[in-house]
Amino acid sequence: MPTEESKPAPLEKPVAPEAPPKPTARPAPRRRRRLLLLGIVVAALVLAIGVPQILRALNTVSTDDAYVNSYVTFVAPRVSGQVARVLVDDNYRVKKGDVLVELDPEPF
Repeated sequence: MPTEESKPAPLEKPVAPEAPPKPTARPAPRRRRRLLLLGIVVAALVLAIGVPQILRALNTVSTDDAYVNSYVTFVAPRVSGQVARVLVDDNYRVKKGDVLVELDPEPF
């Protein structure tokens, strides 16, 4: 018996159809314009709010534990009476002879 070798036919691998190329993920021009406008508005707001805050912080000195040297002077009247009006505010710089208060002319 003659032997014929029968070789199985090579199996052809099924070829998957090529997928169409994916479109690039670029937004539509109208949407891109909106995003650009939104980005510009946000950047302008950050600058409008942030720059003054930074400038104020750079020009302000603050501390939690400060020492201040000053002179304390006690003030005493030469006459008694009720104060009618105070002519200076806190932390005003005054000199000798400045009028600080007016006394009520009515006797008490």
